[in-house]
Amino acid sequence: MARRRLSSLQDLLDFFGERCTGRDDPFFAVDDFQALRAAVDGIIKRMPGIGFFSPSRRLSCFYTVCRHFEALVERGMLSLDDAVTALDVLRVESRKFRKAARVFRRRFARERTGCESVNTLLCRCYGDNMGCL
Repeated sequence: MARRRLSSLQDLLDFFGERCTGRDDPFFAVDDFQALRAAVDGIIKRMPGIGFFSPSRRLSCFYTVCRHFEALVERGMLSLDDAVTALDVLRVESRKFRKAARVFRRRFARERTGCESVNTLLCRCYGDNMGCL
């Protein structure tokens, strides 16, 4: 998948509309796209390394990103829905995060306890709502 930047709300809606073919009318609620975009841009610049075939470092990267977005939710800069959407946008735009999310998804699907050790609501929401991307 080529690097793609979802620079506007319409780009985001179009991209998810193309990918989510199982839904008749996908509903995307983005409270503040500019804040979401700023959060994604900020974490892309500070993304931790994922190592070379290192599942533990990839999981660590995923959890670090989730904790960062959850801190933004606690400060009121993002809503929880926007944070989950930001994780999906990050998966589209960042190859490193895509690999980290893939490890999390496999572990979460296998154990269903993949994020309890971190205890973040965002990890659980993301794991429970792994969508069509």
